[in-house]
Amino acid sequence: MYILEKSILINCTVKEAFEFHSDTNNLSKISPGNINVSIIKLELPLKKGSGIELKIKQFGLLTSVWKLRIRNFEPFRLITDELISGPFKYWEHDHIFTEKNGKQ
Repeated sequence: MYILEKSILINCTVKEAFEFHSDTNNLSKISPGNINVSIIKLELPLKKGSGIELKIKQFGLLTSVWKLRIRNFEPFRLITDELISGPFKYWEHDHIFTEKNGKQ
């Protein structure tokens, strides 16, 4: 199993960052530039147990459908989605929101 970790420092409050990431209208803004993501199905409000179905197109060629479930949803702290079906045997994705050195 491979683990990829990346951290970024954003000049805003933890609350603002969490609200931006949990707003599914911003999904394309937080996705890498070479990936086109569209929502097929979404259970709102976003919370623990919510289902999400995405159509993901990479490099203008490869298209796949990902079915995800929100496994953890802790306001202003954590969002974890897990792959139910899609191109990988296992996928778990965490957004962890913390303050660091007085910044978020």
